[in-house]
Amino acid sequence: MGSLAYDADKDILYAGTYGAGLSIISPASRKVVQTVVQDVNKWVSALMTDRNGTLWLGTFNGPMFYDQESGRLQDYHVGDVAIQARVYSFYEAENGLVWIGTGEGLAACDRTRGVTRFYTEADGLPSNVVSAVREGGDGSIWVSTSYGLSRLDPSSGHFTNYYAYDGLQGNEFHYGAAFADADGQLFFGGTGGVTRFYPQVVNQKGHPVPPLYFSRLTVLNEEVDYDADREDNILDKHITEATRIDLPNQRNTFSLEFAVLEYTNPRKIRYAYRLDHFDADWNYTTPAARVATYTNLPPGRYTLQVKAFFDGSEEDYSTQSIDV
Repeated sequence: MGSLAYDADKDILYAGTYGAGLSIISPASRKVVQTVVQDVNKWVSALMTDRNGTLWLGTFNGPMFYDQESGRLQDYHVGDVAIQARVYSFYEAENGLVWIGTGEGLAACDRTRGVTRFYTEADGLPSNVVSAVREGGDGSIWVSTSYGLSRLDPSSGHFTNYYAYDGLQGNEFHYGAAFADADGQLFFGGTGGVTRFYPQVVNQKGHPVPPLYFSRLTVLNEEVDYDADREDNILDKHITEATRIDLPNQRNTFSLEFAVLEYTNPRKIRYAYRLDHFDADWNYTTPAARVATYTNLPPGRYTLQVKAFFDGSEEDYSTQSIDV
């Protein structure tokens, strides 16, 4: 047995199996009153009854629903998007959207507008394998995956990700293992236990991002220091205080390292850098790669801008710049 769903209005228990389709059970008689087995639903990986009484089935080939009049299953499509991935979980939000966790990302089905939106790792999900979905009291959507927990702001489409080093039970979560109690606390089960939290507390902003500073400069793979006794310095001051880098034409390849002194959770810091008059967009990097590298830079005047921010809060950042 892979999943269960209970319809309290009809007093019917639905059981999804791995290989034997859907079983419809009468709790009153403790008997299986019907078994629905078709080639498309022999393996049922998720079940949900929505507020209209519709039974949703997750199969290895996408979502379906049970037509009680015909006693058969039908493919479920919203809009032009056909979800054909394995379904691990369903969740119906307060606004009526049905969220579907699959092995290829997260789907939000708007049945009123006939639109389905899909989210993947490319949009910020920590993993495309979505285990379970629940809603926070502020309308945020919380998603457990095979590699981390994520908060989605549906209005902006922005994800904030959390991992074991943030205090989770672990990075891997079990399929369908999620619960919200009457007090608004969310529970997600995983390989290392249960993670529980109040969404409104997690969403509170922490301390500001510490100041950002430059820590090391290399030119043509050789480290450069400031020497007050020399007249041909590439740096105008010590690297932590420098405001300008003067590169000779024949030495136009350099790497500049940077960092912030963040001790509470350094792995949550993200960095981005941009060389004005050269880069069209920001270049994003991680705590493990805190360096900007440029090779064969054409002659000219530039300004290198670097910013540091906590994952999920790019609007609040620490910044530093240097002329090149």
